[in-house]
Amino acid sequence: MAVNLVINLNAALTIPLIHIHCWLDSTVALYRIKGKGDHRQFVMNLVQKIRQHGEVTWHHVPTRENPADLGSRGDDVKDNQLWKEGPAWLNDPSRWPQDVTLVPDEQTRAEEKVKVKNEIAAATVIKSDVFDELLEKYHLPKVLRILGYVRHFVSNCKRQTEEKVTGPISTDEVEQQELWWIRQAQQAVQDDAQFRTDQLRLNLLQND
Repeated sequence: MAVNLVINLNAALTIPLIHIHCWLDSTVALYRIKGKGDHRQFVMNLVQKIRQHGEVTWHHVPTRENPADLGSRGDDVKDNQLWKEGPAWLNDPSRWPQDVTLVPDEQTRAEEKVKVKNEIAAATVIKSDVFDELLEKYHLPKVLRILGYVRHFVSNCKRQTEEKVTGPISTDEVEQQELWWIRQAQQAVQDDAQFRTDQLRLNLLQND
């Protein structure tokens, strides 16, 4: 990320820097960095890393005056003044572009709606566990493989050296993990009053 480049460059310079300013032409990214709105977990993780560096001030630059945009378009920058020295106003803070008014676009609004739905759904969860936490970061097949390897490790700790299991986990082991967690989820709701009401109303019977 750009913030990593700036911080590493600052650490490498022998000249102390009092202020660090960065520019970008994406109003969506600027909206997020400046703490506007709530976003999906992946976006929030990136934004939080940027916000950790409070010494960096972020500004908006018009696309036509953004040197980085020249490179991303594949333009010839050999004799381009903007590419070599940046915008003409860069060295004069009094001429810096005024900050734009940041408003959410359709993408950020959609992210906020997703979070609201997730929070409503989360209110119905009885108890969070390691399975829930892993599912927030990875897709289900990967979570089942991770837990399969954990089970391998625990089992090997109880075995003699010659009995230890090595190699990748099998498809059967992944399916066993999935079945085990399904049973855990079922057991977690059995003591819930609403579940007992639904069980009687729908005449649900427990499998042996």
